[in-house]
Amino acid sequence: MSLTHVRGSLGRAWGDAWVRWGFLASCLMTLGAQTALFLPTRNPLRDIPVVRWILTPEGTVLGTVVLLAGTVGLVLAWLRIRPREKRPTPPMRATLALWSVPLLLAPPLYSHDAYSYAAVGWMLDRGLNPYDMGPGSVSGHFSQQVDQLWLFTPTPYGPLAVEIQRWIVLLHGDRPYEAALGMRLMSLAGVALMLWALPRLAAWVGVRGEVALWWGVLNPLVIMHFVGGAHNDALMVGLVCLALWVSTRGAPWRSLVVSAALIAAAAAVKQPGAVALLGTTALCTARMHPHLPQERASLLPTEGEPWLSQAIPDLRRLLLPGLVAAAVFTAVFAGITAATGLGYGWIPALKVPGMVAGLSPLSTVGNFLAAVLTGLGFEPVAPFVQGFFKAVGTLLTLSCVLIASLRVLRIGGLAFTAWTLLALAVFNQTLHPWYILWGLPILPLAGMRPEIEKTIVWLTTGIVGYTLFDTATRSGQLVLGLAYIAVLVLIVRDSQEEHGDEEDHASLIDEEPLDVVHG
Repeated sequence: MSLTHVRGSLGRAWGDAWVRWGFLASCLMTLGAQTALFLPTRNPLRDIPVVRWILTPEGTVLGTVVLLAGTVGLVLAWLRIRPREKRPTPPMRATLALWSVPLLLAPPLYSHDAYSYAAVGWMLDRGLNPYDMGPGSVSGHFSQQVDQLWLFTPTPYGPLAVEIQRWIVLLHGDRPYEAALGMRLMSLAGVALMLWALPRLAAWVGVRGEVALWWGVLNPLVIMHFVGGAHNDALMVGLVCLALWVSTRGAPWRSLVVSAALIAAAAAVKQPGAVALLGTTALCTARMHPHLPQERASLLPTEGEPWLSQAIPDLRRLLLPGLVAAAVFTAVFAGITAATGLGYGWIPALKVPGMVAGLSPLSTVGNFLAAVLTGLGFEPVAPFVQGFFKAVGTLLTLSCVLIASLRVLRIGGLAFTAWTLLALAVFNQTLHPWYILWGLPILPLAGMRPEIEKTIVWLTTGIVGYTLFDTATRSGQLVLGLAYIAVLVLIVRDSQEEHGDEEDHASLIDEEPLDVVHG
């Protein structure tokens, strides 16, 4: 890609009024985040006489107003550039660049996880195993940035993520805040992989590339939590997208081996990535058997469909490729673990994220009922109620994965990966806003019906609304958060009414999709 082409794309994007609106929204988010809500005690603003007023409680309130206004403005801009027939679509890659650049100057947004990443990398650089202790066990400025909840808990992240965090700390030296900002190198690498792989996968299944990018990369949740929040989940998702693309190219057996190695790397960043192994295996297996039907079935069996009888021959076809993929995955993951010297201490640490429920619907219901029972004097029963809802979540996740696994050659590897990662996120005992992005970017490639599109738009809205509410309450501005949520709902409702017809949905599909089996 030449410099002239890049300039041309940026110029065309800047010529769109709604792209400029999104850029302004990102600038507001960056300005509003320069408060004590997101900045650590040691930060660049504290020694500037006039500017440091923003670190006071009054400054935090003002900053929160600006930040939330920018977030709502970003959602509005995203909805307005939605690809459709009656309006020219701005270049999506250039739009992403314009919306992301301002956020590179912001502290980690909506979460303090990046500060934990920096502390973990700092520990490893000093010869301490972060699987054995938390950052709070060692004094220093790095640990002072970490959220109190995670100070004394071991890290649950994979060995590759921890090693990359160490490299980033080495790059920035003994500068804790700059090292936390540097964690965006990891998340931006993941976004870059998504940006590269998603349009190519879209072309393979007959979906317009700009549609895949609008859903999967321009989505406000990606910009808020992957670019702004610097979460390592971005690298996991990017590697999964790359592995899915590799599964559609070249000789099937070679693709099988390379994609399995990439999935192992994704799981070595964050463990849920391992679920995609069956998705890549199914894509390669389908190419080994071109006689299989190309029309994709729905996730759940339809009435009268002999899906169990179809599952047995499908499992036979998957057996040998599955064993090869599993062997490659195991070897590569073990190799990464051995190379880092960290061991498998992340296994017992997997319970750490479950210390908070976040958005988890089942955990929220269980905790609410447990609180009610405790208030009524039935305190001994409360833990059993919480355990019951956690068990229900586990059962729902396993059921979804099992059904999708039995039908994986019928629904396709892309649909399997998208739906199982979403199920793993939604039914988990902990659901942070960025967990939805495990499967959401891949979902448009799985053949979304109009009603699913509307649901996903509202799901995105709900999670953005939760982020607004959480940020507002942490700054003591509950009413402000509710007001912004009301505005957000009105914006999305109007957009859905304007763009919810079937013609817009039809425009998402290319007239001549590539051969899904032969690729």
